Amino acid sequence: MRREIAENPAIATFPALLSSDNATQQEMAKAHYLQTILVSVTLDAAMSDPTHLEQVKAAVRQGASASGIHLEAFEPAEAGAVLKQ
Repeated sequence: MRREIAENPAIATFPALLSSDNATQQEMAKAHYLQTILVSVTLDAAMSDPTHLEQVKAAVRQGASASGIHLEAFEPAEAGAVLKQ
């Protein structure tokens, strides 16, 4: 996992990953993956209701911030979110 962190600067923005052992990093990666799926499904359901969509966006920003992830440091790209240049 350390190699993956070194090769992906976006992952390196997750402070808890940098100071954790490999087993903890793997568990965190699984949790973030599951969370990504749940957010995706929730966003899909909220697309038809602008008020609900804004609430979901705010909740995602709040949850990411609480995890030490600064979403404003990323921008959308074809391959997913990448660090802003």
